[in-house]
Amino acid sequence: KAAFIPVIEKELTTRFSHTAVEQTATALAKQYKVQASGRDINLFYLIDNHRERIEADGEDYVVHALNLRFTKDAMLQEVHDYPERFSPNVILRGVFQETILPNIAFIGGGGELAYWMELEQVFAKAEVPYPVLILRNSFLLMEKAQHEKLQALSVSISDLFQKTDTIMQQLVRNQSANQLSLAQEKQQLEAFYAQLASISAKIDATLVPHTAALKEKAMHKLEGLEKKLFRAEKRKYADQQNQLAQLREQLFPGDSLQERAENFAIYYGKFGAEFLQLLYHASRGTEQQFCIVQL
Repeated sequence: KAAFIPVIEKELTTRFSHTAVEQTATALAKQYKVQASGRDINLFYLIDNHRERIEADGEDYVVHALNLRFTKDAMLQEVHDYPERFSPNVILRGVFQETILPNIAFIGGGGELAYWMELEQVFAKAEVPYPVLILRNSFLLMEKAQHEKLQALSVSISDLFQKTDTIMQQLVRNQSANQLSLAQEKQQLEAFYAQLASISAKIDATLVPHTAALKEKAMHKLEGLEKKLFRAEKRKYADQQNQLAQLREQLFPGDSLQERAENFAIYYGKFGAEFLQLLYHASRGTEQQFCIVQL
């Protein structure tokens, strides 16, 4: 912990990590789920098997759970005398980790990397080298029967990464022999009401808004009919929808990655040591691509 003293001091006196992670998390939230959010001071006080939050109270520092209060000078002296009593929380944990055990690269899953991405500016402010982030291999394991069912449904493997309802919409539109889109009819409706608006404008300009309102109402009715047509056609594909839902639940349990729900032992029990060889040969090393393995 002595090696971490400069960061502890900086956190206590400037509270740099909260601002740094907040700015990064706000930017990342547009594309990623925020994994961790910090506090004003991202440190715990650790003593006698108690690990409690350090909070600022004016110019002082308090540990409410232990009924402790420190002046600024006393707290900084405590840091130098007993650095082992200061424990980083989730926001400063990575900085502490890389301070005492520096790495060139960090290899992790999607959620882990999203968390580490939030910390980039924390590392910069702490002046601790930030490791290169490498996405580890992820595998989707598909058995022969599952692949055959996928082919029977005329659904591609890449389609499976979409929601079931989205896949079904594509399936119905691709396989149905009936007209399900009223796009052409909508264009005709637009042209019809454009002509009516022109006629109305020549007679009384105040009728143009009324014509526009009629068009909007008619378009709304037409769009409603289009949705009803599709729903009626989709009901004819109930069997395919059930098969697809079951297949997708097997491959993406709980609408999440297979690796988060299933244990490799299930497949090892079925395929033996050969299963590990399959994974080894399917691995793309540091190529950051999702691997689909057909068993």
